[in-house]
Amino acid sequence: MCTFAETIERFIHNHDTVMFTICMDVVDSAFAPGVSAPAVLGIYPHTVFELAKRVIPSARPRPVEQRTVGTCRNFVVLAVALLRLHGVPARARCGFGTYFQEGLGLDHWVLEYWSDDERRWVRTDPEWFGSETVPDAADLAPGRFLTGGEAWRLWRAGEIEGTRFGVWGTSHAWGEAEIRGNAIRDLAALMRVETLPWDEWGRMEASYQGKTGPDYDELIDTVATTCAGDDPDAIATLYATPELSVPAAIIGSAA
Repeated sequence: MCTFAETIERFIHNHDTVMFTICMDVVDSAFAPGVSAPAVLGIYPHTVFELAKRVIPSARPRPVEQRTVGTCRNFVVLAVALLRLHGVPARARCGFGTYFQEGLGLDHWVLEYWSDDERRWVRTDPEWFGSETVPDAADLAPGRFLTGGEAWRLWRAGEIEGTRFGVWGTSHAWGEAEIRGNAIRDLAALMRVETLPWDEWGRMEASYQGKTGPDYDELIDTVATTCAGDDPDAIATLYATPELSVPAAIIGSAA
C-alpha cells in the first residue's frame, strides 16, 4: 500500500500542472478559530505545510497566471495560523489601509504578531510582502493601517472624513457605517473569530441602512476604546454582549 507522501509524489509526476489551494475550514480550530472545523476533526497546519513543500517547490514560484486569487483576509488568516503553529502569538486586524490611494482608507485586513525582542505587537501586511506598493509591509508605520476602532475614534474627533473610508470598487460602501462595521469585526478578530469581510450581525445591517442612532454610536465608542486598551479580559467581557458576539447564523452581504 502506498503511503500518503508516495501518492502525492505519483500525482505530481503524472501531471504537468497541479493547482494547490488551502481551505481553512479543515484546519484545527486551535490555529484557525472561527473559520475551521472542530478540533477533533481538523488537521494541523504542519500537515498542510509538509504537503505544500512537496507540491510547491520553493525554488520554482508559479507563474502569475497559474496562481490562485484571494482576498486580503485569506492572506491574513493563513499567515496567522502559520505563525501560531510556530509558537508566535498572532492576531488578525480588520480596518482600513491608507496606503493604496492617497487620501482614502480602503477596507482591508492585516495581522499583528508579538515581538519578544521589541515587546510590542508588530503590524504587518502579508499580502504585500516584497512589493513596491507597500514597502513597509513587514512593519507598517503608525497610521498606515487603521483598525475599525482607530478609524472610528478619528472620525468622532473630526480628524477624518467618513466618506473617504470604504470598499474600493463600490459606489455605496463608504462612510461611517463602514467604519462601524469594521470596528465590530475587529473586536471579533481579537477574540480569534475572523469573520468574512462582508459578514453582518447585530445592528450592522441597520447601520448600513442609516437606521441606527446615538446609542449605537456610543456602543461603537466603547468597542473602539476597549480594543485600543488591549486588555484581554475587557475585550472578552465586551464581546460577550449579545449584539457584538458572532452568532451561530449571520447575514452574509456581498459589498
